[in-house]
Amino acid sequence: MAHYVCTGGCNSVSDQPGTCPTQECMKYHLPLTICHCYDSSHREAYEHPNYTGAEELTHAE
Repeated sequence: MAHYVCTGGCNSVSDQPGTCPTQECMKYHLPLTICHCYDSSHREAYEHPNYTGAEELTHAE
């Protein structure tokens, strides 16, 4: 089942498309990434072309 994941560090998950709702997250108000995983790993979201990995290295204030 498709779900939407924030890859900015807060790990927000939604069953509807939208933006990150977590103010403390570096991707706050940015679009969530679609994922189809069944094991809650969200690997597909982290392998998505929009995910750069930079989120793990820096935190925008």
